[in-house]
Amino acid sequence: MTKPRWIATYFNFILNLSPRQIFFADALGALLTASIVGILLVRLYIYLNIDKSTLYVLALIALLLFFYSSSMVLYRPVKWQGFMRILSLANGTYCLLTLGMLFYYKHEVTLVAIIYFVGEAILVTAIALTEWLYVNKNKERVFGAFY
Repeated sequence: MTKPRWIATYFNFILNLSPRQIFFADALGALLTASIVGILLVRLYIYLNIDKSTLYVLALIALLLFFYSSSMVLYRPVKWQGFMRILSLANGTYCLLTLGMLFYYKHEVTLVAIIYFVGEAILVTAIALTEWLYVNKNKERVFGAFY
């Protein structure tokens, strides 16, 4: 069975980006997650049946990932591979914490929360795996610019 064409196109696009662009994209995604969880979902917590404090913790973790990725964009390390592996593992850990939170609230959490957080976990896991694959395929790549 062959891979769908869009998967090959996606990976070719990603593998041609510079490490700086990957860190930048991750920073934007982490900021978006922190904003959604820390601002929007906190206001809608009644529809999720999840404590505000739990949502704030998840938002804080996403914000820390934003600062980490942003610092890599600014710092531009020559040996970026280890830093991207750390980011990939941190993203995976965020997913595990999110799913753990859903399990903790399993008797109270609403379908809306399950849909959002499972969807987010799937997306962030895909990003983490892509970052890991990127390091494996681009070990000799120079950090580079945005272009």
